[in-house]
Amino acid sequence: MSDIGSSSTMAFYGLDGTIQLSVPVPRGLTPAALNAIVEPPINLRSGIITVTQDERQIAKVNLPTTDQAPIVIPLAGTQVINDSATVLLRAHLVPQEGFCVYPWSPLRLINGTVGYTGVEQPPTTVAHFLPPVLRKLTIFVPESPSAAESDTAIRVATSAAAHYGKQNPAIDVVPLKEGQAGPPTPPSPQERQIVVKEGPDNGLSLQGATGVPWLLISGPLGPSNASDTALLFSELSGLALASKAVVTSLQSGIQLPGDTTTLRELGQPVVNSTGLQPRVVIGLDQTRFGRSIHSVRVHLRGPTLRRRPR
Repeated sequence: MSDIGSSSTMAFYGLDGTIQLSVPVPRGLTPAALNAIVEPPINLRSGIITVTQDERQIAKVNLPTTDQAPIVIPLAGTQVINDSATVLLRAHLVPQEGFCVYPWSPLRLINGTVGYTGVEQPPTTVAHFLPPVLRKLTIFVPESPSAAESDTAIRVATSAAAHYGKQNPAIDVVPLKEGQAGPPTPPSPQERQIVVKEGPDNGLSLQGATGVPWLLISGPLGPSNASDTALLFSELSGLALASKAVVTSLQSGIQLPGDTTTLRELGQPVVNSTGLQPRVVIGLDQTRFGRSIHSVRVHLRGPTLRRRPR
């Protein structure tokens, strides 16, 4: 799960806990199953996990009551939109008769992994060059790069790190040997290669005749080339439906949250808990803020229902 930028542990609190799971889906692949190890709560008699998407049930699985038992939750039939599939996981728990499910002992699914079916398709346009899941990015520069080439390589590396966030892909900058125009070997699956080199071929262009192509960032580079990098990592990249793209003016668009933000703006999934003492857990990642944070306060909004005493 860490390879796709998600936590490998999911906790369901209360008798009916829900977690929204978003799974990036590379082109040519479809999500097949969520695999995990079950850590059941204390006093659990039975349980069911259901998977829904837009009120449509995808799967229903009986929950093992044995500690450290494996579970396979089918995801086949999930609709993929913009290279991502989002589903809602709901755990309905039934405690042993006369006992409760305690808030300090939730249902946990640990060591989560997502299985896919299909064959990843190589990109044919600039819009599809960067995959939704990236394990490694290699940036090639000349052996003695100019200041503009070095600045562009740094800009690409920084933008890639911010774009992929928790996926934390490996980003390497490698010199090209004398007379070498492109990478010496093709990339492995879920890897990409970018060559930064000044030249007459202005803009972004896919290169390579076979396999997964590499991307050439060329032209005069420098400040005038910043728009090309901004396009590559912006939402407008989907408009580059060709093997080459040239941008005249585009501002770099890494938007960081301010001092006040919402959980949704931080990429937090929807969490829900039902019980005598409901509890939910949220995570705060400083990479989402782009700076060190402290003294965090959480404001809760919404109605509450209290039972009247008899």
